[in-house]
Amino acid sequence: MRNTAALSFAAVILMGSTVLVGCQPGTPKSDTDKLSYTIGVNYGKQLKAQKVDVNAKMIAKAIDDVMHDRKLALSEDDMRGSVDKANQEIQKRSQEEASENLKKSQAFLEENKKKDGVKTTDSGLQYEVLEEGKGATPNDHNVVVVNYKGTLPDGTEFDSSYKTGKPAEFQPSQVIKGWQEGLKKMKKGGKYKLYIPPELAYGTVPRPGIPANSALVFEVELVDVKAAPKK
Repeated sequence: MRNTAALSFAAVILMGSTVLVGCQPGTPKSDTDKLSYTIGVNYGKQLKAQKVDVNAKMIAKAIDDVMHDRKLALSEDDMRGSVDKANQEIQKRSQEEASENLKKSQAFLEENKKKDGVKTTDSGLQYEVLEEGKGATPNDHNVVVVNYKGTLPDGTEFDSSYKTGKPAEFQPSQVIKGWQEGLKKMKKGGKYKLYIPPELAYGTVPRPGIPANSALVFEVELVDVKAAPKK
């Protein structure tokens, strides 16, 4: 499995002398300090999200050594070896988390399909009709207008058109397989709840707010079905 988090971490460490320049005491006031602090915050968030165990003071020392052309405390081979070891640990942890998430997703879907009103298709998609529509049913080439809210099985919300105050517009062929199948069961004006297995969503690839192998739950309101755009 390609581990983008690990690659990102390696890039941060190997380029530390140019990007992590925000380790300065006190409140940032000058434009340079503000930019430096902002860069530090952004990369700090990445390291924290990847659960990388680093010593911020040692990062600051390394940057200071480079900026002042001092002799580095570690050789290139030592630094590369530490990055390789960290990447291996990140990859191992990511694989373990993905495996655990898959078990949780399967258990959730297995229990969910027993609920009244929930139907399961041959692909494994589960759906519940909240309100049946009366208009047209979209195909891959139509443009659909939808309001939606997406959550993880535990109710954690990761996306919502309601918060932006504007419905989303796209062709069904442009979205995940679970949405493609679900939309083709709906009619304009309808509202469904989709329970999407990982393999019909993002699978082993994590997304912002969505861990690897997560089952997804969407409330979808099909506001309109438009003709296919002219080429």
